[in-house]
Amino acid sequence: MGSYLGIYTILVLCLLGYSGNAEVFTAGGPPAFTSACQSPSPSKVVIPKGEFKLGEIEMRGPCKAPVEITLQGTVKADGNAIQGKEKWVVFGNINGFKLNGGGAFDGEGNAAWRVNNCHQTFNCKKLPISIRFDFVENAEIKDISSIDAKNFHINVLGVKLYNLISP
Repeated sequence: MGSYLGIYTILVLCLLGYSGNAEVFTAGGPPAFTSACQSPSPSKVVIPKGEFKLGEIEMRGPCKAPVEITLQGTVKADGNAIQGKEKWVVFGNINGFKLNGGGAFDGEGNAAWRVNNCHQTFNCKKLPISIRFDFVENAEIKDISSIDAKNFHINVLGVKLYNLISP
């Protein structure tokens, strides 16, 4: 962690193959997003190159200052642990949000599709939307991929003034 030109940076150290829940976004202490969100100055959370397992997570504000998440690696859904849920990764109630870095969110959809019967009946376990942006303002999302989603790739709800730049 450090401050560079007034920007508080949190480097997220993750163990390859770590599985289970939102703790993958920690650096040995409080969740990295929460620390960034509570910082009084603009903050940046960096997820380095590599592959990381992640269960359902909601990163919500309001934040005290703008937050940037730089995803350089690939975050993979934690198998069937999130089957039956409506969402996988949610960014919500953040003003001044940036998501970038050239990384990817891999929903691991192929594994879920083989065991899911929603195409045959409504009495089934729903599959989650990969990435949700709920009530995010002044946002910029660029150089991020969503691959192999279990359901929809991206859902945008109540977002104001955003710039989505796709490759």
